[in-house]
Amino acid sequence: MSSLWLFLLLGSLFGVVGALFNTAVEKWLDALARFSAPLVAAALIGAAVGVLDAIDPLLAGSGHTVTESALHGQILSSLILPYFFIRVIGTVACFGAGSPCGIFAPLLALGTLLGVWFGGVTSQWLPGAVPDADVFAVVGMGALFAAVVRAPLTGIALVAGLTSNYQLVWPLLATSLAASIVSYRLGGQPIYSRLLQRTLAAEQNASGTGSADVVDPSAG
Repeated sequence: MSSLWLFLLLGSLFGVVGALFNTAVEKWLDALARFSAPLVAAALIGAAVGVLDAIDPLLAGSGHTVTESALHGQILSSLILPYFFIRVIGTVACFGAGSPCGIFAPLLALGTLLGVWFGGVTSQWLPGAVPDADVFAVVGMGALFAAVVRAPLTGIALVAGLTSNYQLVWPLLATSLAASIVSYRLGGQPIYSRLLQRTLAAEQNASGTGSADVVDPSAG
């Protein structure tokens, strides 16, 4: 219980990251919608992913391999943040281009990477504050999911089920709720609700009725 403030701090960091991630996804979708040759953009993004995969397979893919590597300490601490930022850019770019990468699995990988980095910093500056710094990597999965999707209880249940470790409920609760609250205060919108709203607006515009009657599915 004495270390819960660290998880609140980590959750606040994830709240900021989650709000920025959702904004980046929408901005990229808007940019590609104005691009005159979407297939060319998709091909260029695919080629870039192929180059990254050739350089280091941990930079591409859904994230399962990089998650396992991070949890087992197989990635140099100095490379954690570069991996994180490269994968954030790749996830946003690929999703906006329409590739079947999705958001769910990449979010778990990104949350793990940032959690590993935070655990390393904590171990260096506050040794012994948490018995096992790897716990930050585990709760990071649920925290980023909570910040991006705005579903903290779902994130908590998800991580608890994946790890079968229900002793992490308090850290998960603190981190996920902090992430969700900070993301909300920064104006972040639930990503799936926003994507649904965009789809409904596009369908309304395509049918010629305009977007004035589109209802925000996240309201009420």
